[in-house]
Amino acid sequence: MAWAVALLALPTGSSSGSIGTEAPDRKYEVPTVPWPEPLPPDFVSVKAVGGAKGDGQTDDTRSIQATVDLYSTCRDPKMNASASGVTLGPHRCGSERGQIPCSTVFFPPGVYKITEPIYVGHCEGLVFLGTGATTTIRWGGATDGTMFISNGTVFGRWEGIVWDGAYAAKWGVSYNSTHGSLFETRQLHRNCRFSNFLDAGISVGVTNDGVRGMGKKETAEALVQNCIFENNFKGVALQDFNDYDWAIDGCTFINNS
Repeated sequence: MAWAVALLALPTGSSSGSIGTEAPDRKYEVPTVPWPEPLPPDFVSVKAVGGAKGDGQTDDTRSIQATVDLYSTCRDPKMNASASGVTLGPHRCGSERGQIPCSTVFFPPGVYKITEPIYVGHCEGLVFLGTGATTTIRWGGATDGTMFISNGTVFGRWEGIVWDGAYAAKWGVSYNSTHGSLFETRQLHRNCRFSNFLDAGISVGVTNDGVRGMGKKETAEALVQNCIFENNFKGVALQDFNDYDWAIDGCTFINNS
């Protein structure tokens, strides 16, 4: 599979806009990622559809999770839009008659506070897109929390998002597939920043209780491209058997222990 050429991390000041950025003295910043206006019809905004505020104060966890549950390609029965009080079964979107189309989950400029993990499971072609330096997802939950849990993702894409652990979250994106037949593969993280995590911005291979193994499936053939890892204990942690062929391309690591 060919990966498209991406924008490089730019010196601070090269990115337009200010929403979601905090440190004007940063030497490097992810670029602002432009998307067409009006948005393509397969883009579903967590603000317009899910009701997220993106103001840095409101807890947007339920709004984001409900948007993902309804419009992503995931088939995990746990994802039933229960966060919004709606129960629609294990899989809402698709190409069958009566189903809504599966869509790209889009984060317009803003600072999205979450207090619990965003959970996805058994997904094929999951896409999370932000606008780069102007889209921040910030942890506001308990110490040692996880911001995003992937329980089985194939051909996933996360682009243009600043993940801020706020010196409280343990992990940013945690890969832990326990679905019996789902080999996690072909993940792409591009033009993202992972900052202020107690352990790692991206963690692969440790179950959510911190124990290795526990029936976790392989997570391999992934690309982390043009991302910044700053003020974490570790940038990317590959920690278990069969977590292999991860390419780290054009990334910047700053002040990680």
